[in-house]
Amino acid sequence: TWNKFHFSNQSESPLLSLLNDGNVGIGTSSPISSLHIYDSTGTTGTTTGTTLLTLDNYVGSDLNQQKTFIDFRLFDDNGNETPQVRIGAEVGQNGDANAQEKEGSGAFVVYTNNAESVSGDAGASLTEKFRVDYLGNVGIGTSSPGAKLEVKGTGDGDLFIGRHHST
Repeated sequence: TWNKFHFSNQSESPLLSLLNDGNVGIGTSSPISSLHIYDSTGTTGTTTGTTLLTLDNYVGSDLNQQKTFIDFRLFDDNGNETPQVRIGAEVGQNGDANAQEKEGSGAFVVYTNNAESVSGDAGASLTEKFRVDYLGNVGIGTSSPGAKLEVKGTGDGDLFIGRHHST
């Protein structure tokens, strides 16, 4: 039996490890989760930091209204709707495929599944809850925030700022 498949560089620093439990390590020989990425960097004096993971989605000739997501899915024997949470990036409002105006202006978005359907199709119940647009505006309950913070709801008490004390 084997317990580790391991690639390292000439100085024996781990590059890629695959353990018999299925855990994969990049930059570590002892991954503690399904995918464990490790890099030792000295970024304390920089403003850019270190990118540990890059996800690319080539969309062809134009970025017009493209979206890329990471889905968090939980399963059991009941056939729950998946995904329950989706985070991602959306490209801005470029309506002209030949123009670069706003092309590449991105937004960070968070969707959650409100599980209003029993069909098992999360597409019917997955709705946007939070957005940071390319101007830095934050929207909760709106996909087009018009201020640094915009909160929209459907009733009274939708916004609470402060400290809550129970009695």
